[in-house]
Parts: sequence; structure tokens; C-alpha cells
Amino acid sequence: MSADTRGSWWAARSVRQRRIIRAVVTLVVLTLTSLSIGTLTARVHTPIGPHESVIATTLSDEVHVSLGPLGSVILDSPLPGPFGLAIEVREVPVADPTRELSEQLGAHLSAYFQLAENPAAALAGPRSALITDILGRSAIIFGFGLMAITVGRLATGGHLRATVWRVLTIRGVAPLAVAGTAGALALTIVPLIQAPTGGGRTISALADTPFRDVRVVGQLGPLLDFGASSAVAQYHRTTDFYADVIDNARRVLSAGPSHAAYEELQSDGTRGAVVEVRGEGIVTALHVSDLHCNIALAEAIAEIANASGADLIINTGDTATSGTAAERFCVDVFAKAWADIPVVVADGNHDSVLTAEYERAAGWHVLAGNPLTVAGLTLLGDTDPTLTVIGQGTHLERDESKRELGSRIGAAACESQVDVVALHDPYTARAPENTGCAPLWISGHMHRRIGPELFVGDDGAQVRYTNASTGRGLKENTVIGPMQSDAEMTLLRFGTTRHHPIDMQVIAIHRDASVSVESRLVFSHLAPARPISARDTLGGATQDPGEGGQEDER
Repeated sequence: MSADTRGSWWAARSVRQRRIIRAVVTLVVLTLTSLSIGTLTARVHTPIGPHESVIATTLSDEVHVSLGPLGSVILDSPLPGPFGLAIEVREVPVADPTRELSEQLGAHLSAYFQLAENPAAALAGPRSALITDILGRSAIIFGFGLMAITVGRLATGGHLRATVWRVLTIRGVAPLAVAGTAGALALTIVPLIQAPTGGGRTISALADTPFRDVRVVGQLGPLLDFGASSAVAQYHRTTDFYADVIDNARRVLSAGPSHAAYEELQSDGTRGAVVEVRGEGIVTALHVSDLHCNIALAEAIAEIANASGADLIINTGDTATSGTAAERFCVDVFAKAWADIPVVVADGNHDSVLTAEYERAAGWHVLAGNPLTVAGLTLLGDTDPTLTVIGQGTHLERDESKRELGSRIGAAACESQVDVVALHDPYTARAPENTGCAPLWISGHMHRRIGPELFVGDDGAQVRYTNASTGRGLKENTVIGPMQSDAEMTLLRFGTTRHHPIDMQVIAIHRDASVSVESRLVFSHLAPARPISARDTLGGATQDPGEGGQEDER
């Protein structure tokens, strides 16, 4: 298109059209400029494993991880174009004098194990923080730019372009403006341009791991040469073990039958008429609990959910270990593995308000005191009122005891049709009132299976069940290597027509990587029902910190 043609085209536009075109072009240019500056200046402080770290963008086309006196780790940048990252790994936060040093060192060691087991997930939180910082800086720059344009138009009576052009035609102004702009760009860009780091070498022992392309500089190389072989051997033992678990799950599991017949539970706990349900009238849930950041099990649980035909996963809490910001990647790993299935979670005493935020951001349905209907099942629950931090003990996180939580949820269950109540600690099921309004209460926390048991209360019959730990049983187990204790989860089937729980089936992963499936237990066959008392301990549940007891650190 020639200049004359362009001029004729522009002249043919109406005043309104020209204003709209100018506004759109201005906004596009301002947006691109803001994003560019925001990206080039981004810088965040964020935890990586147990370390405090600083991440900044560069124009080096590589990720450069500085480890202080040990040297550096270099790998190709996953960012587009010339963009790279500079990551400065700083010290582990100073020891807390109010906590046992051994407990703190154990928490740091666990963070190292989790970082080694799934580095991509460990970096997901820092990546999100960096993106948030880029968008925040870009928004501020965009806002200031838009404000400057608006003030300029007001100051010039709507003739900003003409005024700028007149100023630029003054002798010496244009070269000065070009020089100033170039200087500002140089001050911004030059510090970000880093020559590719030379002298880096790969570690032969890491050839069959995700770190195969990582290059190292400095004293870190000899250290890895010395110790990487044993770490890699442990890495392969871990991955091989869970690959066997997944294969065994596929072999022994299949979707449940598409029909069920059960006897309806009467309000006094006796059996009533036979109810038949088929097809979409049956909802299957996989109940997990007390994962404690055992991310090695994430894919195996996903395979079990898919192979068994589960419509949703119900997680009764303690997904994390201490609920810290550094544990965001625990949620990220589970959420990525379970992306194809809805997840409902009732957070436990090792999950903080930060954990709940991360779960919501991952798309999970976090129970918060109101009924939620997911995959055709209506659930009610809430987060545990206490918070346990390894080495610091347990304290109330809000002004509510566990017994008060149980009473509140029990009353809420009577105000709507609820299929199941999910709460972390079985202590919260000890309130005697309103028991029958929710036909099934499920929980975790105890790290051992309790029930199912049939109770009769003021409002009818109720089944209670506590799932054993899904996160490899005991909190002392590390996340690296084969399992040292069994992991359990439970398939629960519900009839949605009459809102009845039908049956349950326990699935266990064993220390030899085998997967076992117990026979289905029909809830209406539980007998005899027994009345609930005001201090029923339900198999020895923990005492309520809000009533003078001392909560353990499960």
C-alpha cells in the first residue's frame, strides 16, 4: 500500500473511526510495553525446598542457579525467546529457638527429599509467584502510562499529539529525547544480558534422571560425582516401586457394578425395605486422608480412582505437613495428578489457611461449612479448627473447639439434604445431637482404620467411618524409597435417589508394591446399632484442645 493510498484510506475514515483506531493502537502499544518492562524487571523472594531464594528474569537464554560457595547449576531456559532466569539460593531460615533443632532439621530434610522427588512441582510455586510479580508490575506500569496520557490530553486541551510534535520540532529536543530513551533502555536491559556461562559440565551419574541435561560449575561438580550415584539409585528404587504399584492397581481393580441392592436403614438402626439403584443413580467416591505431602503416591491414587470408576475424590485432610508456603507444591503435585477427577477436601490440623488457598487455586472444592454438590453427591464439612506445626505443637486457629465444630456441622446437616459429612478428626462426630440428619460421617486423622460403626441418635441412624492414613501410614516414613508401611483408601458408593450410603471397599497399597482390594461391606448389614453418648470416644479419638485435652501431632 503506497503512502498516497494509506493517506486516502485514513482520510476516508470518520472522526469517530479514527479516534477508535488511535485508542486501540495506543492501548495495544501500552500493553506490550508494560508487559515487556514488567517481564524484564520481575524479581521475587520465594522458598525453594527449605531455602529462601530470589528469582529474577534475565536475557541469558538459560536458568542460572547460584548456590553460593558450592558453585552454580545451569540448564536451558524453558521460557520463550531470549528470556532466562537467575535464581539465587540463599540460606535456610535461621533456627527458631522455641523449637527443637532436631525437629527443624527433620523438616528441612523432608523438604529436600520432596524437592528431589519432584523438582518440577517444587518450582511450580516460585513460577506462579514470578508470573504474579510480572503481571503486577505490568499493571502498575500500564496504569501510570494511561494516567500520563490522560493528564497530557487534559493539559493540552485534547491536542496531545500536536503538542508533542511541536515540542519535538524544536531544535535539539528530538536528539535529546532519543538519547534519553536509549539510555533508559540500556540501564534496564544491559544488566539483564548475561553471557552464557562457560565451563559447565554434566554429571554422568544423572544420565538416566530428569537432571541429565543439568550443567554444574564450581565445587558442586566433585560433590555430585561423589554422592550422586547413591542418590540416583534411591531415585530409581522409588520410581520403580511406584511403577509396580500402578501396574498392580491396573491388574486388580475394575469399575464397580452398575447396579446395587441394599436394605434401607431405619431411624432406629434396623433394616427396612430393599432399595435398588442403577447407572447414574450410583455415585462412587474414593476416600483418602492424611497424605502428609507424600507426593510419590499421587499418580498411584489417580490410577486407583480411574480404574475403580470413581466419580470424585474425597480428601479428609492433612494434605500438607505444616501448612507452610513452602508446601504449596504438595498440593500442586496431587492436583496435577488428579486433574481429571473432581476433588473435595476437608482440611486437617496440618493444613493452614494457605493450604486452603492453594487448594482452591488448584480447582479443588474446599469444604467451609456449607453444603457442596459435586458429581451428584452433596457433602458438608469444614476445616479443622486446630493447626499443628511440626516441632511447635497444636493450637486453635480460630475461636471454635472441635466439639463446637461437630455441633455446628450436625445442625447444618439438618437444614439441608446431605449425603455425607466429611471432617478431618473423628472427635468432631461425638456431638450427640442431630446425628441422623447426615447418614454418613467420614474422617481421618487417626492413621488407623476405625469402623464403620452404626450409631443411633436423636434424629436417626448414622454410619461413622475413619479412614487409615493414605500417605504411607506413619509420619516418620520418608517420601523417598519404597513404602515402609501400608497406605489405605476407601471406595464409598452412594445411592443418590434416596441419599443413602450403600457400601464401602478398602483398597490398600502394601510394602511389596502389591495392591489388595477387600470385599464390599454393605452399610445396612452393620449391627447392632448402639446409642451415641455425649462423650463417645469413637474408638479412642483424640481429645479436643478446646476442652482441656492435648492434641497429638498426627
